[in-house]
Amino acid sequence: MPAVREFQNLLERVRHGDTAAFAVLVEQYGPAIRREVRFRVLDGKLKRQIEESDILQSVLLRLWLGIWAGELEIDTPEGLYRLLQTMTRNRIVDAVRHWTAECRDVRVQRPINLNLAEASDDRPSQILEVTETLELLRRTMPERERRILEARQAGRDWDSIAQDLGDGAPSDSVRRQHQRVVMRLLANFGWGD
Repeated sequence: MPAVREFQNLLERVRHGDTAAFAVLVEQYGPAIRREVRFRVLDGKLKRQIEESDILQSVLLRLWLGIWAGELEIDTPEGLYRLLQTMTRNRIVDAVRHWTAECRDVRVQRPINLNLAEASDDRPSQILEVTETLELLRRTMPERERRILEARQAGRDWDSIAQDLGDGAPSDSVRRQHQRVVMRLLANFGWGD
């Protein structure tokens, strides 16, 4: 049980913008993402187009935003591992679709870029930049959206958030509004799913 409690504390620190806590997650789960990419991309032509580091960065930054926004409910390390496997597979499927589209010739195209900064060893600075941008976006969003986002980041359930808003909106409506806010944030970074 202490390991699960430690893990939840780590996620809580990430939710509050602690880049050191996220670096711990990257260190622990980054190799698993890389293995998943190597395992899933077997075609030689596609391997030249689908960069392992692009998929890794895309998955990690999407994870960062999902945790920060309270969009992801992760209880255990195993749950996070399964989530990362699914996210990685989905990113690979997107990349394969991109490179196997009829209008593209994978022998000629340059490596895929998933709208993220070029692969480098300064991931912490990228995460810090994303954190600062997200904080700026949060400060400029409408009050109702900010309240929903902050309540969800605090781990509150949809029913209690809807009740606190006090406007009679059903919890499902509040959940959908939260999803729209997160999708806008994703679109701002060019990470739309």
